[in-house]
Amino acid sequence: MTGYDLRRVQKLNDTLRRTRALVAESEDAADSIALLLAETRVLVLQMGRYEFGQMAGMHFHAVKNAETPGSHPQHESLSRVYRTWNGLARDRGLSPRVRKQLTGACARLLDLLVPEEDEQGRPLRASVGGLYRIWMYQMGRLAFEAASKKTNRQRLPLTYGTLWQRREVGMVPDFEEVRVIGTHLDRDLKMAASIWEQRKTEQLLERGMPSPLVRFIVAIQLANSGLRMTTASIRKHLKVSEKTAQAINNGQLVGFDDVRHVVTAVIPRREISALKSQWNEAWDRLGTQEDFATAFPRICKENAWNNQMLSTLLRVRPPEERIGPSASKKKKTNIARAEAYRPSAEVRRMYQENCFSGQAPAKAAIELVASDEISEGSRGESQNEYLTRLFLEGVERRLLQKGSGARASSVRRHRILCGVLPQQLADVSGYSKSDLLLVERGLLEFSASEERRMIELIETFPARKISQARARLAELTAPPNTVIQAVTRLRDRHGGYVPLSRLLHDDSDRRLCLSPVHLKRIERGEEVPALPLLRHLVTRGGTELTAELVVDWYDRMPKYLAENHNRHWRHPLVRGFGMVILEKWHSLHDFWAEQFQHDFSYSIVTRNFQQLNGQGYDFPWTTVSRYLNAAGVGLSDPRRTFLQELFNCKDEVTDALASDDRPAALAVTRQVLKRWRRKLRAANRDPQSVEHTLGLTIEERSSKA
Repeated sequence: MTGYDLRRVQKLNDTLRRTRALVAESEDAADSIALLLAETRVLVLQMGRYEFGQMAGMHFHAVKNAETPGSHPQHESLSRVYRTWNGLARDRGLSPRVRKQLTGACARLLDLLVPEEDEQGRPLRASVGGLYRIWMYQMGRLAFEAASKKTNRQRLPLTYGTLWQRREVGMVPDFEEVRVIGTHLDRDLKMAASIWEQRKTEQLLERGMPSPLVRFIVAIQLANSGLRMTTASIRKHLKVSEKTAQAINNGQLVGFDDVRHVVTAVIPRREISALKSQWNEAWDRLGTQEDFATAFPRICKENAWNNQMLSTLLRVRPPEERIGPSASKKKKTNIARAEAYRPSAEVRRMYQENCFSGQAPAKAAIELVASDEISEGSRGESQNEYLTRLFLEGVERRLLQKGSGARASSVRRHRILCGVLPQQLADVSGYSKSDLLLVERGLLEFSASEERRMIELIETFPARKISQARARLAELTAPPNTVIQAVTRLRDRHGGYVPLSRLLHDDSDRRLCLSPVHLKRIERGEEVPALPLLRHLVTRGGTELTAELVVDWYDRMPKYLAENHNRHWRHPLVRGFGMVILEKWHSLHDFWAEQFQHDFSYSIVTRNFQQLNGQGYDFPWTTVSRYLNAAGVGLSDPRRTFLQELFNCKDEVTDALASDDRPAALAVTRQVLKRWRRKLRAANRDPQSVEHTLGLTIEERSSKA
């Protein structure tokens, strides 16, 4: 060998000797990627760096950098080397010996690039991250990123940096991602499924999930193409209820009957019996343990609270109406909904999912509904302490199940408890948002005293909401002075007409039930309830029947009786009798049923009241007196005296009303009232204390009398 060929061989040998010398100084030759690349290029392919670079589509310096120990070549450079070797290994134009050597070099290169274990002793090659690395080296960065874009709606690619971040936090993606990437790259999905199943099972078990639920979650992902671990996707593919789908997505156990049809479809028949037994055992153990999602609504019910009340007092607003940093982006877009926004759903989501809520912070809700005087649990904690502990434990468990790096952070747990955003805390703490997130992930450390200071700062945020809610609650629970005010305050106190109607509902006595429509009519002044029903409304609603409220009822009821189209009691005499009855009974029918049911029919009572209203034939005072005696109006009652005086002049009022002579009817009524007042004063009694109960309208009682 002479001339050019000799010089070429000498140059190849010189570069190989230099590489071996550098490797000997810095690293183990058996694990050196640089040495493998140089020896394969020189001894197997017998190519120079420039020649190999042209074949692999690499710059000369990229080839040199890859063969230099201690350097950091780009992953794409190593991928191009692998793909070039792999292509040549399938080239029938090369000798079998060279092809065999290249095949071995390819396998060896992948072993060095993706070893069995990483520097921390964790499995790498038999992990999803290791599998992705192998695919990236085999197919190239561009092909891998193009395939990974198809796994998410944002079409964001998976880069090598993303894979590194995933590995650091121990993330194992949904199998649908592995399936999509492997399908587009034409990789072995059976091997990928085996690796994913092992790693996913380990991950979920480490996060504290029950083993039968882990088996179920792994199986449904392997069996259902297109399934993503979101509530909507789970509900669509598994045909389960939204509540069941939400629980599965949150890593929570559900009743076996709720997923029986899914288990039958995804679990081998011979394993179903054992899985069902393990599932029911775990479910029974779970049933003996109370978590925040069950304790909070139970205590709310015991202390007469509901979601609507909390959302009203905490002033929960739709996203488009909110102010602050969290709402700035949402205001830029129009929010379209299939149904009206329900503020109570924000409260329900907070306690069912043990999650963050800036509108209805768990801390504020607990402070409002819990009582410090009642003990809960085996530790004898107050309701406040008990619910707070359950929420924090639930947050920690949820972060653990999601694989969050902040699962051990007390600051993160209290921030979720109090509904505080990282930027809000950064504005008052003296730390940047990024530093706070690093602290929560354990990458920066706080001293114990500094951590306590941060928690105290966090707890100041919901304090304002709590004080405002308590002030509003005190206002709403103050005794009302009018009938309309009673309904308005109780509606706001209990979160709306429907919750208030449910609170008032009484299965044992339908007369005490008020529908939302009925409540609205009372609030608008279109209807006035009987006094027993008004008493039930205010006492069941959490307030009391004040003297001012009773006076307002006496003032409103006569006008309502006179103008109501069902009664239309225009005659003051029948209204006076009506007031006597409606202050004790719910209706005229109830009065008859209690006093005269065994004596005569209800139709006689209605006919007599029509006669008192100036319709039909006359009847004597003795009949009227019998009704008054039954209603408890004794002989010494001033109202009986007034009604008897009015009864004596009833025909004059009737004639005036029949001829539509309203002034004449008013004049007669006022004359009777004037004589009655004179008699009471002569007996040293104050007519003002009784006058409002006579069933006269304000116009009839005016000073013109």
